[in-house]
Amino acid sequence: MRPSGLSCAKGNVRPRYLSAAQIAALAAEFRERYAPGAVGAIDIEAILEHDLGLQIVPRKNLARITGKKGWLSFDGRSISVDEGLMCGSLGEYRFTITHEGAHFVLHRELLPEHPPQNEEDFWAFHNQWSEKDQWFLEWQAREWAGQVLVPPDELRHVFELATARALRIFGRPIEAMQLYVAQEVAEHFGVTAACVSVRISKDGLWRAIGVAA
Repeated sequence: MRPSGLSCAKGNVRPRYLSAAQIAALAAEFRERYAPGAVGAIDIEAILEHDLGLQIVPRKNLARITGKKGWLSFDGRSISVDEGLMCGSLGEYRFTITHEGAHFVLHRELLPEHPPQNEEDFWAFHNQWSEKDQWFLEWQAREWAGQVLVPPDELRHVFELATARALRIFGRPIEAMQLYVAQEVAEHFGVTAACVSVRISKDGLWRAIGVAA
């Protein structure tokens, strides 16, 4: 079967347009339920598999063949993920499976009642929504994944500690300091520096200490 990402939905259900604040609240509720009091890198793999009942399935050369690093199955029971990503980049792997888990948590009602059996059915399902709808579905998944893996209050605390260390090393805010901080924070949460940089910028943390992001 070709990948869905999330691509006829049950009863022609329309996508919900969630705001950033709504997504943040849903991510906080998820952490409170499945990782209460957790600090640092949560065991998102165990949460998805054991708490949500999703099977994580490695697929050889998935990204090269399909252009997708991972996807949620049409039946909502499994997440396929590129095997090379799974073995080679832990931070990116964790974000990918969390992103697909977001589709399960946020968009499960959009999954088809009967999975497409051929390419024609696949595209009929996928093309029922506008490009705007599809963009928002992916944006919501990215936002939710970032909030689940890097919660804002803990991010601010870890950022402040890393920034203080960086200033002692570099003496003043420079590009190298920003790279250092992003890497330090990324290691704490078990994600990539790119993921952390997005979260730091979106939360306005550089601006808060007078550094242009």
